[in-house]
Amino acid sequence: MRFFLVIAYLIFFNTNFSQYYTGSNIPFGQNRVQYNPFYWQSFEFQKSKIYFTKGGEKNAKYAAKIAYEYQLSLERFLDYSIEEKVHLIIFNSHSKFKQSNIGLNNEISSNVGGTSNIDGEKLFVYYNGDHLDFRNQIKKGLAEILVNKILYGTDWKQAVKNTTFSNLPPWFKKGLINYLALDWNTELDSRLKDLILSGKPKKFQSLSKDESILYGQGLWRYVDEVFGKNMIPNLMYMMKVSKSIESGFLYVLGISSEMIQKDFIDHYHLQYSNDLTNSLSPYENEINFNAKKKQNLQELKSES
Repeated sequence: MRFFLVIAYLIFFNTNFSQYYTGSNIPFGQNRVQYNPFYWQSFEFQKSKIYFTKGGEKNAKYAAKIAYEYQLSLERFLDYSIEEKVHLIIFNSHSKFKQSNIGLNNEISSNVGGTSNIDGEKLFVYYNGDHLDFRNQIKKGLAEILVNKILYGTDWKQAVKNTTFSNLPPWFKKGLINYLALDWNTELDSRLKDLILSGKPKKFQSLSKDESILYGQGLWRYVDEVFGKNMIPNLMYMMKVSKSIESGFLYVLGISSEMIQKDFIDHYHLQYSNDLTNSLSPYENEINFNAKKKQNLQELKSES
């Protein structure tokens, strides 16, 4: 009898107090097609709680550092602080990430291959061997959490369901998130250049989702360069108060959303067109080495 009491105690203790949990004990563990059970461990920090599985401790510490530094910086810029701790759930690979139940019962975000997902203050990311990609997932997730809270309030999941300010176009919200989270680089600039010079932004309906997000990221960067970076949080707060993108642009920048998009396209179309005009073609001013070579051979023959 004493033996069975001991066994019962151990089972109870491990289920409720163990540092490790199987996927079925927490809402982010199981299951699309579960090839291996997940056993979760966690680190707790000032602003976050990091969940990871076996072999993921190094990634968890790296994620905690990136999340803490970026969250402080973004909160300072947007003049808004997240009161609750952000929970980062880290998968050791994309395949493990795809096995999880993210998106099965989540009404706000869904499991889309290649992206991070958020649910309230929970941020789901994976490590695929690329630290830059891993860092960008964390930064984009944190940026989305802050953007949601600023635009919709603390209980943003409920607010999204009940507000007319919910169906924001990809260029606005996702473009803003990418602007806040990602450093502008030559690859992004080259992609925006191709997009602007293609003429597609003038027929906005023809843009794909990825093109719309890139367009939006470029537009927010244009606002930063022309009106000043501090206009970004002002725009967000005014849009929240007025429940209107249009009113936000009019009140803060004194210009309509349609006009600022036109100015943005014209500005970069001129800039990128000038770049093409002033660039040197690799075939210009070609040196004829064959002529010189032929002349030298003739001189040698005459001397002999």
